[in-house]
Amino acid sequence: MEGCQTAILIAVLLAIGTPAFSAPALRNGFVNYDERQCRLAIEQSVDSMEKALAHNNLGVLYLQENENSAKRMEFSAAIAPNPNEFNSFLGPGGVEQQASNHEAAIPDFTRACQLTTSPIEDFWLGQACEEKGTCSRAQNVHVAALHLAPGMGEAQSRHESARKRTEGTVQ
Repeated sequence: MEGCQTAILIAVLLAIGTPAFSAPALRNGFVNYDERQCRLAIEQSVDSMEKALAHNNLGVLYLQENENSAKRMEFSAAIAPNPNEFNSFLGPGGVEQQASNHEAAIPDFTRACQLTTSPIEDFWLGQACEEKGTCSRAQNVHVAALHLAPGMGEAQSRHESARKRTEGTVQ
């Protein structure tokens, strides 16, 4: 996953994270809370949704630090109590996409797309499909993203790339 896309993923994950932690989500490009605060929220909260959001925020911290096994574990821990929220699937999908494990990213992004209508999730699903080599599906998903956000230049570019690959003009 490119640096810009990682930054977008972090911003989206923080924006939907635990309100107490994410109110001023980013300060100078860094999360303004630490691992200790997240762990404390996980240990002391009696609310399963709050714990899930704290796991999500901890996963974001590990995403920034590129701690692969830790971020996978935290994002996965956020899914169980929050299986019908799209944000529960963005972290795991983003981690797999970042690791070029597109096959594993696709179900997470697909589930996120099923749970919300957003060009961001469509874009990430389309990118994972294209990088996996399923360019026809990538085209369809990028069209869905462009329908929601016609000015999304990166989705337009990726759609065109997937179209050319589908037609066999790009190897």
